[in-house]
Amino acid sequence: MATRALIGYLNPETKELTATYNHYDGYPDNLGLALMKHYASDSKAYGIANYGYISYVDPRTGEIEAVRKEEADVETLSNDFEDAMMSIASLADSYGADYVYIYTPQNGWSNVKMYGKAQTAEELEQILGTIKKSFGSNVEESYNAKWNKFINGTTN
Repeated sequence: MATRALIGYLNPETKELTATYNHYDGYPDNLGLALMKHYASDSKAYGIANYGYISYVDPRTGEIEAVRKEEADVETLSNDFEDAMMSIASLADSYGADYVYIYTPQNGWSNVKMYGKAQTAEELEQILGTIKKSFGSNVEESYNAKWNKFINGTTN
């Protein structure tokens, strides 16, 4: 039985996700270990996320086995952080993924287990929260900023 995974590279500045499908042994003790051990730099993480389709990654050597050639999925995500995380969870769901691995230049590799789109999106929001400000449009406005807008009669 396959343990499928999404391997993604997320650039918070461009809000672009590059993702590939991994078919076998996508659990943390295998694929997670391989990613941390062999693909932990920005360029290597981007390279593996750009692969398109992966059958298996050997955790000891980092060698990639791929029987099919496919294009990677590249998506420009919403400026709204929560919507962006839901898009990632939806893509993982379309892969039938059991695990989601996301690399960001700020955080390195992070992973979550898929338990449905909504819960996965919430977990991604928590573990990738350090990049939320990069998305901009849904960053919580401070109390003082809201109060000043109210006092001044402005809404923007």
